[in-house]
Amino acid sequence: MNRAYVARDGTGNNLEPGTGVVPILLQGEPRVLRVVGTGCYVARYGLVLTAGHVLAELQDEKALGASYVCHLAANDTVHFRQLLSVSWLIDRDLGIAQVDNYLERFPDNPLMNHRVRLSTRRPEIGEPLVTYAYPENLPLDFNRPENAREIRADMYPGRVLEHIGPRKRPYLPYPHIETSIEILGGASGGPVFDEEGSVIGVASRGWDFRGATDDESSLSSVVLIDDLLRLRLQLLAVPPASFEGQQLPAEQPEGGWTFRQLAELGHVILNRDRD
Repeated sequence: MNRAYVARDGTGNNLEPGTGVVPILLQGEPRVLRVVGTGCYVARYGLVLTAGHVLAELQDEKALGASYVCHLAANDTVHFRQLLSVSWLIDRDLGIAQVDNYLERFPDNPLMNHRVRLSTRRPEIGEPLVTYAYPENLPLDFNRPENAREIRADMYPGRVLEHIGPRKRPYLPYPHIETSIEILGGASGGPVFDEEGSVIGVASRGWDFRGATDDESSLSSVVLIDDLLRLRLQLLAVPPASFEGQQLPAEQPEGGWTFRQLAELGHVILNRDRD
């Protein structure tokens, strides 16, 4: 993996993106799941960062009880972790899903997933970026044992093309950056890494110009994560015996915790280059 393809965990160590980046799945019919987006763990107790529109669509469909993230446990067992609640910013395409308390159900089979390192740094024009995501996967159909059951992910590199201000693009009226990263169906919400391996944004929308232009280029929108600091969460499923559970007061603040407060408490790893 070259420098532009490095991902790092909260301690600064290199990690394989698949250990912290997870597909978001919806069970539309019994025992059939399809990938509807991508997210990444940002807290050890199961906060998942993704695109706000992915969570809004699940909420609108009243599908949280049938929505999951998928991950590997320590013995290579695949587990589906149910979404308990979702929060997103109405004026930005950023959101957080909370998933169930894995440790309570499987205390002897710890997670292999790692929380990523976040950064509010603003990338420069021309700077290389990369997302890791789960696009264009076939549904997982457990009613047909003869079918292959696999979820594939890959790296999708690109560069920063332009910084877009509010209301400059009618389809995305909030600030974002345009990039040449290819974002396909199922990749929405994928973390966007900079050259240092920090997540600086979330994949929002993509346009595929293959067949429409000579250079077969891709255009995509990435929302930077600095606005995530004001998102409020009512924390659920925090293991009481964990470091995070022991330091939290019995009562949450009115309206819940802000993401900024969780970063200050050390629940998430965030390098704040600007406030």
